[in-house]
Amino acid sequence: MFRFPFPKTRLFEYTILFAAMFSTGLASMLYEVVLISVISTVLGVTESSTSIVIAAFLLGLSIGAMIGGWISRLAIPLITLFFGIELVIAGFGFSFLWFIAQIKSLHLSTLVMQGGVGTLGGPLIFALLMALLLIPTMLMGMEIPIAVKIINRKKEDAGRDAGFVYSADTFGGVIGAFGAGLILIPVLGYQGAMFFGGLLNLVTSLMVLQLRKRNVVLIALAVLLLGGGLVYLGHDRARIQALQLDFLDIIYDLDPIYSENTPFQHIAIIDYDPYGNALLLDGRLQITEGEAELYHEYLVLPALASHGAVKRALVIGGGDGGALYQLLQQNISEVEHIELDARVINVSLKYLESVHRGSLVDPRVKRTIMDGRQFLTAAKPDSYDLIIIDLPDPTKPAIASLYTKEFYDLVKKALSPDGVMATQATTPYYYPEAFASIYKTVSEVFPHVNGYAVPSSAFSSLGYVLASDETDVSKTALDIVGDWYTSADHDALLALPPRLSRLIESEKVDVATDSNPAVYLYMQPGYFASGILDPEQ
Repeated sequence: MFRFPFPKTRLFEYTILFAAMFSTGLASMLYEVVLISVISTVLGVTESSTSIVIAAFLLGLSIGAMIGGWISRLAIPLITLFFGIELVIAGFGFSFLWFIAQIKSLHLSTLVMQGGVGTLGGPLIFALLMALLLIPTMLMGMEIPIAVKIINRKKEDAGRDAGFVYSADTFGGVIGAFGAGLILIPVLGYQGAMFFGGLLNLVTSLMVLQLRKRNVVLIALAVLLLGGGLVYLGHDRARIQALQLDFLDIIYDLDPIYSENTPFQHIAIIDYDPYGNALLLDGRLQITEGEAELYHEYLVLPALASHGAVKRALVIGGGDGGALYQLLQQNISEVEHIELDARVINVSLKYLESVHRGSLVDPRVKRTIMDGRQFLTAAKPDSYDLIIIDLPDPTKPAIASLYTKEFYDLVKKALSPDGVMATQATTPYYYPEAFASIYKTVSEVFPHVNGYAVPSSAFSSLGYVLASDETDVSKTALDIVGDWYTSADHDALLALPPRLSRLIESEKVDVATDSNPAVYLYMQPGYFASGILDPEQ
């Protein structure tokens, strides 16, 4: 026969405490998920930022639990203390992103981006972030022992009551973790999600007061506060999204002409004098009007010249339309375009007209909005003579999956036997290990591989890799003369500097696979310019 585990005479008290601990547990895990995302943006390095947030949360919780255990033995009004703790944590939820923006305004993260965590900037910004995170997490840690002390009446029930409090807090954390990633951040953005967490802590503070004395007015106020907050979040999304964009623009040090946060990335257009309008994705420069022709000619024309008779072409990425324009200029009869984020295309249509030059709306282009890897997985074998891969640098794990051996296996399957692949391969002078890793990874799949690098004033250098199963991409089968590339200079173009050749041949650089996406590691701040500045290279 089932026996209710708690005294029925105290059912209201246990219910209120369960709701309070559930709510604060949900808010704390919501904060953790949001801050992992936000600090990843600030530092530009996922592993370090994740480690910072998790370490700060665990350290703060452990210290706070110890302090809370000591405080719970004192003859002080614990319910009032609990109420005050919730108010302070609510303030953290409402204001933390402002603190992050102030850190960014100090330009400390620039030191991290350029020198890695071994420089002065790395430890300094890490210490600041840890300090900012420790204060609220210590308060969160204090809540559990204080709550146990509040609810416990008999020593023999201490274990039961501790388990009750801990399970309520953990269950709320589970819901918070799921809700943050699946609903709150995608729908409300960082600002809205943190606002919701602060709102929960405010409501929790009012619920906690019910443990001292039942008060219908406070219950009504908590319901109105929660309801009003949800109505605000639901009906004022435009303002919340504007706050989100303002925050991201500060984080990325931008004064944008246009700024938008999509489900996939942050898109910005800036006036990048003297290059004209420039497209940035997640704060990283992708293309400028001034250098678009140079970049896209070297991406597309060498591959066309190597093959000599391209009829069916596929472009993966390239939402700015520059690669499409180069293909259409050569009268390719069938061009397919795969782009993950349709908003990149729409923004480029409006602000990068001199880049796409009408190619994005050309009726000869067949477009599909979907993930490039998924598209290739479903593609029929021998479908294309040419595949152009025009993607952002692999600075995020999701993008790095499009630079692995398994991905290039899919590319090879979709190509005809004499088909040619061309991919952008980051800037070899800033990230030589990443360039070498892309080259070595492609070489694991294709027998004919060549890489090349060209100077760039906006990017320092532009790197590319050509590959084919049967076509010797070191030679040309078609005469092409562009404004920058000419097939007469094809041999000279493919002559890599000895330093890059040595790096490719060395065992220092790994092939990128799905299980070991090494190219992502080589794009992290600690590798910035290492191949140029390291005298042992």
